[in-house]
Amino acid sequence: MTLATDIIAKGARSEPVLPAVSLATPGDFFALLKPRVMSLVVFTALTGLMLAPARPHPVIAFISILAIAAGAGAAGCLNMWWDADI
Repeated sequence: MTLATDIIAKGARSEPVLPAVSLATPGDFFALLKPRVMSLVVFTALTGLMLAPARPHPVIAFISILAIAAGAGAAGCLNMWWDADI
C-alpha cells in the first residue's frame, strides 16, 4: 500500500487547502534589502571606481555598480532570512 492510499483509506480531509495570503507591501520587501547598508557598499564601490588609475568604460562601471547593489541587497535579504528566528 502506498502513502497516498493510506491517507485516503484513513479518511483524510479532501477539502482543498488555500494558500496563505501575504500582507507584505512593496516597502516591506524593500526594507529586506537593508538600503542603508546597501548604500554604503555602493558608495565604497563608486569611490573605488573613481580612484582607479584608469577610468573604466561608463557602461561597464554602471553595470558593475548595479551588480554590486544587487549582491548587497541579496546579502541583506539572506541575512534577514537567516536571522528571522533570533
